[in-house]
Amino acid sequence: MLAYVIIQDHVFWDGNKRTGMSSMISFILQNGYLFEASDEEIIEVAKLVAEEHMANSIQFSQEELTRWVHNHSHPPFR
Repeated sequence: MLAYVIIQDHVFWDGNKRTGMSSMISFILQNGYLFEASDEEIIEVAKLVAEEHMANSIQFSQEELTRWVHNHSHPPFR
């Protein structure tokens, strides 16, 4: 939800995709989970979330972002 709102609502003049994804990853790590995705994949997902509200674009909903985050984060091995 954190990344989605920052990216979709354009809370900053510039850097919403970077801030949204960085905030999301930081939140995941601060809560004791690991996050594994390539830089390229993170950038692509951020672009898809940003374009979700535009007509004739690939849809990447909040639910899809949640599923993607779930698939890329996990508790550390102990």
